[in-house]
Amino acid sequence: MLPGIDSLRWTDRDRCKAVTWIVSLAIIASCSSAARAGEWFEECGESDWLTRDRLLGDVGGVRPAAAEHGVDAWTEATLFYQGTTSGGRQQAFQFGGRNDYFAKVDGEKAFGRQGLFLDIHGETRYGEDVSGLTGAIVPSTMAMNLPAPGETISGLTGFKVTQAFSESFAVFGGKLNLLDGYLLNYGSGRGVDRFQNGALVFNTALARTAPYSSLGFGAVVLDEGEPVLTLLVLDAVNHSTNSVLDDPFDQGAVILGEGRVRTSFFGKPGHQIVGATWSSRQYTSIADTPLLLLPPEVKAVPGRESGSWSFYYNFDQTLWVNEDDPTRTFGVFGQTGIADDSTSPLEWTISFGVSGNVPWEVRPQDEFGVGYYYLEGSSDLRDSLAPFVTLGDGQGVELFYKINATKWMAITPSIQWIQSGIEAFDDAVVVGLRGKLTF
Repeated sequence: MLPGIDSLRWTDRDRCKAVTWIVSLAIIASCSSAARAGEWFEECGESDWLTRDRLLGDVGGVRPAAAEHGVDAWTEATLFYQGTTSGGRQQAFQFGGRNDYFAKVDGEKAFGRQGLFLDIHGETRYGEDVSGLTGAIVPSTMAMNLPAPGETISGLTGFKVTQAFSESFAVFGGKLNLLDGYLLNYGSGRGVDRFQNGALVFNTALARTAPYSSLGFGAVVLDEGEPVLTLLVLDAVNHSTNSVLDDPFDQGAVILGEGRVRTSFFGKPGHQIVGATWSSRQYTSIADTPLLLLPPEVKAVPGRESGSWSFYYNFDQTLWVNEDDPTRTFGVFGQTGIADDSTSPLEWTISFGVSGNVPWEVRPQDEFGVGYYYLEGSSDLRDSLAPFVTLGDGQGVELFYKINATKWMAITPSIQWIQSGIEAFDDAVVVGLRGKLTF
């Protein structure tokens, strides 16, 4: 844990400071309004600190020296100021944030081992968020639910070692981070880059069986650097804030298999993805689902079930590519899946949306997104809530506009409409700002 971080308490004055900080970033963002990407900063004046990839640049030559030895490290700080303006459990604005610490090591440069790679990811979460105020099962701010919701806490959530034996085959193992390995163009983004609602960040059919961060081993078949077939075995217990060496596989294992095919519909790139999971863990039907937020009325469904499973299907498809700059694109994505009704809070889910770079030339660096999701709760969850509340199906919409002020700073206003499925709560409207700095 970072020194002093556990002493943070977010008072009204702190929130005021947070709003001032984010508004200040927005003012800086307004400087980058030129028509062409190469002219973003003309009106703000020529300055290396505005055009560099990361705020700290080469850190006085440290980064280039480290890169010669195969090491690249950086930090991302993301702040959220959001509120439920109507509906939900409570109307309030909350301020919180998270830090992500990344390091990548090229084993050939660092250790003389060809094909060896190391990926490290640490996280710190602090402050408050609005996810618990909406009444919904899926967090409205996924990034603030990890590595653990509602706490000031740090954790090493990723320590992945990969050994490639050829350009088309590799094995990997270590502490694996689910969202770091979740590849879906125009979706995903860990909740800090694109959409924020968990139902649009990842396929929620996986929430029961796939732990967010756990010990795992696997193999992957590659085609031009992209995974085609992936098979991995995971410890069934989430270890995002503790050691994976604490009784590994003591409560069972999860097997995950995924196939991924490149497509070229409309003459533009896309992917079709199918996968399945199976877990041998003895589950208490509803309890302990770290990627979801269960209503406080639910403790657990009595009895235990043996194992759990899920099937899922994802796709992404590019619709537009800028002729002058092929890195500027937008497209559609979709996710759907079914899960074991007796052990998963969700029986089936579907989500889809469109996002990517804006097509106009006024602010070519900016991004946008609009997405929709629908969730059907399991019969066990409905039964467990029946004495207290009446639960229906949930759905929601999210819209965002990401202002990429520089390569290292982004401001994202967003709005969500959330129907929690709990009849006692009116539909919630969540508005807010997300600010992200890359150091």
